[in-house]
Amino acid sequence: MKKYIKEFFEKIILLVKSHTSLQTFKDIKIKSDFELGLRRAIKNKLEDCLLDGCYFHYCKAIWKIIKKLNLFKKRLRYNTIIIVFIMKVYPFIKDDKKENFYKKMETYCNNLVANYIKLINYFNKYWKNCDIFNFF
Repeated sequence: MKKYIKEFFEKIILLVKSHTSLQTFKDIKIKSDFELGLRRAIKNKLEDCLLDGCYFHYCKAIWKIIKKLNLFKKRLRYNTIIIVFIMKVYPFIKDDKKENFYKKMETYCNNLVANYIKLINYFNKYWKNCDIFNFF
């Protein structure tokens, strides 16, 4: 199903691209939510654009993975709240301090149960090196 969603978005992007006079999308800012199919299609078909997302949808994605990994059970709740707070602060950390901040978060997660390791792996894959936040 995900493949078809990405292909659908790619067709729409190509249609839009065919109706513009722009030769390149370099420095063009595109705003979207965090729908992976759409984001992958944009990156595949409009490689030079700047992809921008919003903080609300970022936080929503974090909570979604927390629920999926079942990390809000009563016995895990305290650690989960700490990790969620750290993840919610992450976009506001200065770039030169992010790596150190991430290492501390990773160390904290690695000392907990296995699902926290899955959470940090998810964060690493989708958010760690992502510079796509728009707070407006």
